[in-house]
Amino acid sequence: MLIDLGYDDILDDNVLTNNISQITRLDFQVNGTNINDVSDLTGLEDFVNLTILDIRGPNTTSFTLPQTPTKLNSLSIAYCDNLNSLILNSTSLEGISIYGQTSLNTINTSNLPNLNRFYDSQISTVSGITSLDFSNNPKMYEISIHNSTINSLNISNCTLLNQLLAHNTPLSGVLDISNILITADVRINGTNITCLKVNAEQLAKKDEFLASNSGGSGGTVGMWRLNNATVSTTCP
Repeated sequence: MLIDLGYDDILDDNVLTNNISQITRLDFQVNGTNINDVSDLTGLEDFVNLTILDIRGPNTTSFTLPQTPTKLNSLSIAYCDNLNSLILNSTSLEGISIYGQTSLNTINTSNLPNLNRFYDSQISTVSGITSLDFSNNPKMYEISIHNSTINSLNISNCTLLNQLLAHNTPLSGVLDISNILITADVRINGTNITCLKVNAEQLAKKDEFLASNSGGSGGTVGMWRLNNATVSTTCP
C-alpha cells in the first residue's frame, strides 16, 4: 500500500520513518481509486504529523487509532465493509466522518475529549451504526446523520451543540435538546421522533426558530425544521 501511495519503493515490510514522518494527510486512494486489499494497518503510528486520516475501502476487520499522531484533527472511514472493531483514544481528534457500510453497531467516543464534529451521511449505502452516545463529548458542536440506521442518540451533555441534522434515520420517541445552544440549527426530517423536549427559553422562541432561515453550525439566531414533532418542556 505504501508503495502504491509513493511513500516506499521496496516490498520488504519496512519503510524509512523519514519518508512518512512529515506527512500530514493520508488517504487510501491512488488516482482517485480506493485501495481495497489492505488488511493490516500496522505502521500508521509512524505518521506522527498526520492531521487528516482518510481510510477508504481497506479490507480490515479492526482498527485501533494510534496515539502517536498527536496533531490528528480529522478521521474519515469510508466503505470499510468488514470493520467491526474501532478503538479511538485521542486528545487531538475533533472530527469523525463515516461513509458507506461498516460492520459497526456503534462508535465509542468517550476517549475523545475534544471531539466536536460527527458525520454519518451516505445516500446509497448506510453505515450500519445504530446507536451513538456523545454524553462524554461536551465540546460537540455539529452532528449530521443522514440516511443512517441510527435509532439511539445521546446528546445530554452537549451544551455547545449548535447544529443537529437528522434526516431519514429511525430515531423515534422523545429527543431531548433542552441542553444545547439556544442558537442551534435543528433539522429533523424522515424520522419517527414524536416529541422534542426543550427548555422554557427554547419554547418561548419556537415560532421564531421555525420561521428562521439562518441555519448552519455557525448560526447565531437559531433555526428549526421539525417535520411533525411536538415541542414541549414535558414530553411524555
